[in-house]
Amino acid sequence: MIKDRNGIYVYPFHKTEGSEFHEKRDRPALLRELNDNILHQINWETPFYINFLEECLKGFDLTGKTCLDLGSGDGRFTTYLISKGVKNIICVDSDYKTLHSLSVFSEKENFKDKITLINCSAHDLPIDDESIDVVLALGVFYYLGEFHKIGIKNVFDKLVKGGMLISSEPCKEGIAMRSLIFEGLNQMFDTIFKGEFYEKQGDIKGKFFLHDQDELLSMYQDSGFNLEKRKGLSIFHQIVRILYVKGSITKNDLESNLQNLSRVFDYLDKNGTFDKTHLFHHVK
Repeated sequence: MIKDRNGIYVYPFHKTEGSEFHEKRDRPALLRELNDNILHQINWETPFYINFLEECLKGFDLTGKTCLDLGSGDGRFTTYLISKGVKNIICVDSDYKTLHSLSVFSEKENFKDKITLINCSAHDLPIDDESIDVVLALGVFYYLGEFHKIGIKNVFDKLVKGGMLISSEPCKEGIAMRSLIFEGLNQMFDTIFKGEFYEKQGDIKGKFFLHDQDELLSMYQDSGFNLEKRKGLSIFHQIVRILYVKGSITKNDLESNLQNLSRVFDYLDKNGTFDKTHLFHHVK
């Protein structure tokens, strides 16, 4: 691998549907930055991701451990690992632009010496087998398309025995409801029957594939993982955000109801059934 002037190791990789989608976007997915926007879905969702991470890592001593932040982007969850005292984090993403943002941010916040940045794909990791203690792969594997299962198995091989994988996968039911509301009956049918859905950014659109939860769990189990915990993340954060972007909810509506909105999200976290995302905790 070659380390460039931005401190990023660049490793040649086979393009996937996800990597091509992110390359075509006119702006990168800078989720760490979006987390500071109190009117954004990322800001609303992040506390629930963090709660799940806390549950999974409870009682797990991270001292001296090596963590892999797969699909790290600009460091949305890298900063969480830093806050937990992790001093050796490998940050991998196929989108170079987001890694560059993380490189700049890590230097500004004085933790660049704790991270290694690698521009590559999750299905072909230039990392030694049995060298990683904890892997975060939140919203990663479905971007691999036909390499979805290979990506999961690849992560299994990199983990030490007893190591953990914390991952997330899109939920077919929640995505189908989103498709029905915003794209109509035919797209809902495609989501359910064909397992197809789209992500958009401006004029750029990427088609990705969904699996039933049982199919997902089989992919992890076939790779050798044991399921420890699972949880759902509500689709309502995203629905509210889309309605706001489309103008059906005004900025004033949101700003004057942030407390009520937070109460709704807390309620749905405990009682909701329409999920956008499955959260999984697996152990090798």
